[in-house]
Amino acid sequence: MRASRVTSTRACFSQYGSITTDKGDGTRSACVPVTYPGDTETWRYTITNSGTLPLDELVSVDVLPHVGDNGVIVGLPRNSEWTPTWANELELVDDGGNSATMAVFYANTYEPCTADLSPLDGDPCPEGAWLPYDDSVDPTQVKSLKTVV
Repeated sequence: MRASRVTSTRACFSQYGSITTDKGDGTRSACVPVTYPGDTETWRYTITNSGTLPLDELVSVDVLPHVGDNGVIVGLPRNSEWTPTWANELELVDDGGNSATMAVFYANTYEPCTADLSPLDGDPCPEGAWLPYDDSVDPTQVKSLKTVV
């Protein structure tokens, strides 16, 4: 699987050394997007099964930025200076024509259960660790998102 994201075209600053610009083509860059309070940032998360076997299910977890947070892949401080509010939008785009469906869950913590990411390693997340997400959920309560495709 490969993940990439499109970063803001307004500004892009290096977090770990070198600066690369966002080309808007969906490639991952080594920079950090800068979003100012009141702005809206749109992210694209692309997953490709590059293995030799088909996937039955794909589970992903995303912890939203917050003051004092660390990177997910590189566990260094992200230097987030403010905490955004979830904009209440999540869309599945299936370019492969596979008629995939997506279930969305949320947690109101920045340290959510991630046991579901490694189902062969032990017990799944306990009941209630992730709650179903729908339009009735107050977006200010969303700190982490889990998708199951």
